[in-house]
Amino acid sequence: MKPTVPVLLVVLAIHLLPAIAEAGQYPLWGDLEAGPYDVGFRILEELDRSRTIQPSGSSSSAQPRPIRVYVWYPASWSDESRPMTFGRYAEAADEDVWPDELLDGVRERTGYAKRPFARSLGKERYEEVLGFEMRAVENVLSAPGEFPLIVVGQGLYYESPVSHAALGEFLASQGFVVATCPLVGTGSPLVRLDLIDLETQVRDMEFVIGRVREESFVSQERLGVFGFDMGGMSAVVLAMRNQAVDAFASVDAGILFGHASAIPSGIPFTSPHFDPALLRSPWLHATQRSFASAPPGEEGSSLFDDAVHADRYLVLIDGMRHADFTSYALVQNRAPIRGYWPPEKGGEKNTYQAVCRYVSSFFRAYLVGDDESREFLARDPGQVVPGIQLTVEHRAPTPPGPTHADFLNALLVGDVAAATEMAHAIHRTRPGTPHLEESILIRLGFHLLASWGMSDEGISVLRLNTELRPNSVGTWQTLGDGYLWIDDSERAEPCFRKVLEIDPDNERAQRILDWMESSSGG
Repeated sequence: MKPTVPVLLVVLAIHLLPAIAEAGQYPLWGDLEAGPYDVGFRILEELDRSRTIQPSGSSSSAQPRPIRVYVWYPASWSDESRPMTFGRYAEAADEDVWPDELLDGVRERTGYAKRPFARSLGKERYEEVLGFEMRAVENVLSAPGEFPLIVVGQGLYYESPVSHAALGEFLASQGFVVATCPLVGTGSPLVRLDLIDLETQVRDMEFVIGRVREESFVSQERLGVFGFDMGGMSAVVLAMRNQAVDAFASVDAGILFGHASAIPSGIPFTSPHFDPALLRSPWLHATQRSFASAPPGEEGSSLFDDAVHADRYLVLIDGMRHADFTSYALVQNRAPIRGYWPPEKGGEKNTYQAVCRYVSSFFRAYLVGDDESREFLARDPGQVVPGIQLTVEHRAPTPPGPTHADFLNALLVGDVAAATEMAHAIHRTRPGTPHLEESILIRLGFHLLASWGMSDEGISVLRLNTELRPNSVGTWQTLGDGYLWIDDSERAEPCFRKVLEIDPDNERAQRILDWMESSSGG
């Protein structure tokens, strides 16, 4: 029997009421529209036993590095589920730093209520914000299935994951697992803007990837990386050295240009893993328009120009300030805090929501393969985010050439011709690559000859060195030595004659030739 029209209206009203309530129910979401999933949240208290900490001045013995992993995920709510308040996030942030047994009283001194966001609101407004209802429900079951993982790098002075709580919830509602940990220094909770603490953050993010992938609802195949500020510096290094990263997004991170004058360490460009040619995952970078040009006194092209093997998007926005790229932009009536944010000028919430939509669409396009999201990225920004001055530039990737690892692997399987061709391609497209330096190839050639008895492969590397550097005494001399190693005097002789051709006064080459002549009975 079909229900009567009044009954249908009642049923529709019951289903519409929650949606109507949502419009004002989640102040820290602004106008962002949730995806099809409920949102779960949990914190994992972990120890990285591969690293230890012992803060200076502490009487404690060295201990494994503690890492608190924040996880937002697609969830299945029950009727009894109670969403978290922002106050629960603030409570979690109080415990981000190391336990008090390592640094007495540090947690009390660095409590969330003493940090810039809380101080900018004042006591009454802060208490009000603590009561704001969020979308996530803590410790609920995950939704059925496996979901792509996005690991997040936090920013300097925005160390707590709470600074991206709204984005974490928003992405989880779209079908992603979002995982992160607080930004904490190597030997102190305070973070230094240097290579040591940069590497520590990269390793913390790698630890998060490994730990969260132990969960049954996390995909083992699809991996995204997101970074803000220093977290973007760490994230780009992670993406360059981990070719399993399927998509990388960064917001207002200092990775477009070198900035040695502003940051003496020059990070992330001085990291040994920083190589634009190795950024091969699709990349979206959203930042202030003023950051699209090289800083005064700095020279060179931008990473957006140099990362030619990445399918990349550059989103430049007018009117945004640094803090506007965090979830704090959704909270209005914040007083200015020196060194963090100036007085509000209006529109912060709208511009942040636009960034969230671009980040979400980017990850949906490249981690899920969603065609509508890819089309969103290609549309005129004026049509999708009216009233906000932003531009989107897209550059398609050029096919990457072989890597040094490809070269080594070809040698190991005995494909000398392919390995030589790869090395020439690397040298031609990336001249000066350190892995093909003269001394490195000499070491490699004799390593293959002496350690593993790979005569053909070792000789091919030494011969390659002469092809790359035909006027070097060292390359011809070591190739001749290689032939002598395998008792091939016939092919060694012209190598030493080439040495004398380049350096007529080379006594060693002359002695070897004299010895070879006397040994042959000539």
